Amino acid sequence: MSCGKFSTRCHNSAGVQFDVKDVLTTQDPVKLSFARDVLAQAGIESVVLDSNTASVFGGGVVFVQQRLAVLDEDAAEAKALLDKAFADAERGGDGVDG
Repeated sequence: MSCGKFSTRCHNSAGVQFDVKDVLTTQDPVKLSFARDVLAQAGIESVVLDSNTASVFGGGVVFVQQRLAVLDEDAAEAKALLDKAFADAERGGDGVDG
């Protein structure tokens, strides 16, 4: 899945276009990686948007954050999974069931 810069319209390798929704916005590469892993384990494909823009500034500029997006139809489930995973991680768990 790939998307244009600052876009929520993406396409797959066959050129089929589809809409995505942001489920996380962060400057923290560890949080982003954790979120992608949580979603991947649930079988939800995700894409990182704005990573090139963020890297130009070294990730240190507050207004340039990376966005994690999923297909529109997966957005509600993805948000619920991430909310649970981050809450579990804050309580000292690994945030991933299994």
